[in-house]
Amino acid sequence: AAELLKHSWAGWPASGVEGRFLAWVDALIMPQLNHDMLNHLPLANWQATVAECKAQLATLTGRRHLWDEALAWWHKVIDAYVQPCGECQETSRDLFHSQFGLGGLIQLAEMAWQQGVDLYSYQNNKLFTAMEFHAYITNGGKPKECCYELKGIGFLPCGWEVGYNHYKGCMGWDMPQTAKMLAANRPEKYVFHWGLGTLTHYQTAELLHKRPAPA
Repeated sequence: AAELLKHSWAGWPASGVEGRFLAWVDALIMPQLNHDMLNHLPLANWQATVAECKAQLATLTGRRHLWDEALAWWHKVIDAYVQPCGECQETSRDLFHSQFGLGGLIQLAEMAWQQGVDLYSYQNNKLFTAMEFHAYITNGGKPKECCYELKGIGFLPCGWEVGYNHYKGCMGWDMPQTAKMLAANRPEKYVFHWGLGTLTHYQTAELLHKRPAPA
């Protein structure tokens, strides 16, 4: 919202909102985003969320070092967190936490896409596979890779509509499990800092160029 106002509202500079907001971020939020503890925890939803937050701040402020840090965290997390089959490190913990992690990865991928950087296709579209994997669980299925009790099954509006809009709307690839899950949960509500994806992304990429699905 701040990014939209900054580039569309003539009164933004005089309002002083950005300066006050960034002073608060630098004093209270940035020390948490740079806390050494993040280097000693398993790569999971915390680091995905930190990467997403830094990318948001980089987009708003133009601070290049934050963008570089965000992308570095994103690659570290997706390499360690998401398996080739789509299973996440936290899938065995519960579906809520795995959705937290996927949400951060998806929403940063969307920010990067808007900046001309394609993270969506990374490692043969690993996010595509992870979305379908977890949507299948939300829809009541149990992947063969899950040889454990599935917990915390439920829908959270953390990037699903955003990722679906890219893969289905922009790329033209079918995502039957994600489509089924979203159809049962639209419109996306607002939870934590996620949500409202139906409002911002639903069918917005339908007219973009369609490309072949991954092999």
